[in-house]
Amino acid sequence: MKRRHFLEFAATTLATIGLSPSSFQRSGDHMGRVLAQSTPRKLALLVGINQYPKGIRSLRGCATDVQLQRELLIHRFGFKAQDILVLQPETLQPTRQNIIQAFEEHLIQQAKPGDVVVFHFSGHGARVRDPKPISEDGLNGVIVPIDYQIANNEGDRNLQTSVNSIMGRSLFLLTAALKTENFTAVLDCCHSGGASRNANSAIDQTVLRSIFRDNLAAPRPSDAELADQDRWMQAMGWTTAELQQRRQQGIAKGVMLGSAQRNQFSADVSFGDFYAGAFTYLLTRYLWQATSDQNLGNVFIDLGRNTKDLAKTSRIVQDPIYEVKPGSNYQQQPIYLTKPPQPAAEAVVQSVQGDRVEFWLGGISPESLDAFSKNAKFAIVNSAGQALGHIRQQGRTGLIGYGTLEGTPKAAIVPGALLQEQVRGIAIETTLRLGVTAAVTDNLQQLKTNLVNTRRIPAQRLELLSHRPDQAVDYILHRNDQGKLEVCTIDLKILPNGLAAGGSELERLAQRLQSLLAVKVLKTLSNGNSSTLKVSVEILDRKREALVGVTESRGGGSRQRRRSAPVQAVKAGSEIALKLINQDRQPLHVAVLAIASNGDLTILHPLLWDGSQKPVPLAPQEHRMVPASNDRFQFMIEPPAGFLELITLASTEPLNDVLRGLQKIAQQRGTRSGSPLDLQNGEPLAIVGDLLNTLDRDLKRNQKTVAQVAVDRFAMLSTILEVQA
Repeated sequence: MKRRHFLEFAATTLATIGLSPSSFQRSGDHMGRVLAQSTPRKLALLVGINQYPKGIRSLRGCATDVQLQRELLIHRFGFKAQDILVLQPETLQPTRQNIIQAFEEHLIQQAKPGDVVVFHFSGHGARVRDPKPISEDGLNGVIVPIDYQIANNEGDRNLQTSVNSIMGRSLFLLTAALKTENFTAVLDCCHSGGASRNANSAIDQTVLRSIFRDNLAAPRPSDAELADQDRWMQAMGWTTAELQQRRQQGIAKGVMLGSAQRNQFSADVSFGDFYAGAFTYLLTRYLWQATSDQNLGNVFIDLGRNTKDLAKTSRIVQDPIYEVKPGSNYQQQPIYLTKPPQPAAEAVVQSVQGDRVEFWLGGISPESLDAFSKNAKFAIVNSAGQALGHIRQQGRTGLIGYGTLEGTPKAAIVPGALLQEQVRGIAIETTLRLGVTAAVTDNLQQLKTNLVNTRRIPAQRLELLSHRPDQAVDYILHRNDQGKLEVCTIDLKILPNGLAAGGSELERLAQRLQSLLAVKVLKTLSNGNSSTLKVSVEILDRKREALVGVTESRGGGSRQRRRSAPVQAVKAGSEIALKLINQDRQPLHVAVLAIASNGDLTILHPLLWDGSQKPVPLAPQEHRMVPASNDRFQFMIEPPAGFLELITLASTEPLNDVLRGLQKIAQQRGTRSGSPLDLQNGEPLAIVGDLLNTLDRDLKRNQKTVAQVAVDRFAMLSTILEVQA
């Protein structure tokens, strides 16, 4: 599919406005008055629909999407609350007419040249037959308002069935009428593809943002929709041929961000105690923590990969898409076509009652949410990023955290104050949630007892659940047609070498589960977007002498380096190296490891196993290559295709406990210094435990249940490379 057809087929397709020539003239008169205003405005219209009428499956994350956007636009991008209009069933009904009227009155009538305009829609998507198509199959994407209706007429049902919806064709007319070029549409809904669905399939049990309708049964748009389009063309002075030509060229204004490609689905994703759209959650979370110089093109590289991975929890393929106006350079501009005036943050204060503070955790990544349930600490910062005081977190419900002021005058904190992470709390009894299919067993307690009896995984660290497709689990345990146990990802992809080698089937399974648990705890430590340590990692392709990608901590962000090093794919067979860069004023103790797709952990640096040498910290402004020239290995990228994750740890404290544990393992195996070390059996969990003890020296002494990890003493950077065959 050509990207210029985004409006017709992107799995999220947007809304329209239909005005008569007279109402368009009134809009123009109002715009003329607005032009006299000297202060630029930022306007947003946010639409989210969870509850649909009977006959249309309701959704669960669209209201969260709207709140994610609203909090971000107000507190990071400087939108005024009164300039953001929200349509959702609980407030103003998002009917077709209300969406049209809101777009007319709130956006078109108010926006002037240079203003910033954002439209967001979360809800169902569908498609209709386009009477003036520009696509081969003759279909046009629509969004589904709350009063979506199907009107069956006599005759050929496929041709006469009409629906009350809003076409992408109309969106083109709508955006063309805006007097500003700074327009962004964010569309988190999906397009039903041409395939019919098996009622017993797992995906049918997943909540998807689509009206299921195959191509042959696609209805036609309503008469009112087509009449609105005709009136808009007349008001714009366009002929049908001219509109078709403009549509073929590309979008009318600004930027369109879509949650998925044509024939793909977008899903509500469960995060334990709340749901959200994978795309919207990751987009807004990313923008809370992004530096002001990051442009749309670079942001979408990470956003696309992360959305695809997160959508796997709903067992669907979801590849976000964006398009910019032809001839523009908007892909080099910041998202929303405006730089955020407020500093990067992880949270924002919503209310203050005495010493109790509630805050919105919109800037926390999904994999780190568990680390912000208890004992996390935030700094209250002003617009310049200077700390005014601190909050100690006591709990969390969904994305709402609550805590108490810590040595902070009450006057220093008000609703809207930004919070930056200082300390996160890692539960030392983090559990692995395993969904067990009926093909394995219905007796979960007996299975858990058998696994614990292997003495390879503690009982309190393992949770077994009868598998359901919409259930939030870490992995799925299945038995294949040959009767062999398989550990699968949440999208039912079998982990390669899923069971460890040696021992009985249960022992090998328990070993694998322990490794996967260690990886889960390790990823909870990932804090590159919030750490104040100034450290960065460059990935180099040695054969091509090319820079493949860059990962930087918040403290080590460099505008020049970010813009010059977008992430690239790496071909299998490539030789890569990591350049560790310390831009801090103090020496940093560093380590590098790799995580395989089956959860195997391999230590890549430091490789001092005989105990005669101690690792040399990375001095301020020093660069270090991994592998080093005297190491006994080359870092070769091996098949299969997919993603490779590299973890870089940087600490102000020596990682002595970790190194001693690794040296003991290496000496038992006879591994020589300079060679990588693969962790096996119970080793990964033990090493991760050593790391937590190093980062929180009071952990053992005070028998704490939560390890506290400070962003000014530790950074964990995750670098993910796409491996191509």
